[in-house]
Amino acid sequence: MDIACVHADTLRFLDDLDAGVYVAHSLEALLRDSESRQLLLEALTMCALLPLLLDTRLEGGVRERLVVAHLRASGSADAEVPHIEAVVRLTRSTGYDHTQPGNRPRGYPEDYLARFKVCK
Repeated sequence: MDIACVHADTLRFLDDLDAGVYVAHSLEALLRDSESRQLLLEALTMCALLPLLLDTRLEGGVRERLVVAHLRASGSADAEVPHIEAVVRLTRSTGYDHTQPGNRPRGYPEDYLARFKVCK
């Protein structure tokens, strides 16, 4: 469930920057500094790379069953699990089969990554 947390934390940071929570910093100022620009780029890359890596390592049906098994084993209600909606979106099957990389579903990976909006 860490992938959903990384995504949520990145979005919260970008929203806070946009809202002026960090008085001494803005998105424009971060983009002017080479080290800050690199860190921001790495964070956004992780938001795309982690779901793609998960999709290539575990097929959709297995991911869906793992979420259900985790919820049942923990005895948690949906409301008690942080970012459960994002986790469900993440684990929903994409139709991609890593054993046949030439046969990608239409719109893959763009449609899959569109489940995790970064900019509003």
